Amino acid sequence: MSTPQRSSPPNEEERRVQLPLNPQRGIGLATLTYTRNGPVGEDRRFYFQDDRIIPAEMVSLEGISSQCSLSDDGESQEEPTEACHCYRDTEIDESSHVFNGDMVDGMKAPRVRKHHMRGGSVKGKSKLVNGDLDRHTFLAFFCQD
Repeated sequence: MSTPQRSSPPNEEERRVQLPLNPQRGIGLATLTYTRNGPVGEDRRFYFQDDRIIPAEMVSLEGISSQCSLSDDGESQEEPTEACHCYRDTEIDESSHVFNGDMVDGMKAPRVRKHHMRGGSVKGKSKLVNGDLDRHTFLAFFCQD
């Protein structure tokens, strides 16, 4: 297995390109969070469809965003109509990667899928997956050259 490397951010020209996403196929979500000196941090989001990595700024949020179904006390509220991916009070250092999303054989899941993390930490070049991945997505996220 090759050494995982961070992908370089897309240039301005790449950011303007809208990729033709198939709305009938599942889209996974990965959030890379870099925490620097206290509460100031940076989030970068990437979406996945099959084995393609898609920076968030290139994807229309229509149809794939959802409200978090956790209330402030952590109890589930009404059922969301789409998958919900969120985490709260989770410390992720700048050397680690978190995949908090789902991929189910490129198809939409037949039921509501929730991926919640609350508290804890991901440190020391760790990788955390909270959800399902197909093989191509796993390789794209963790073994990208």
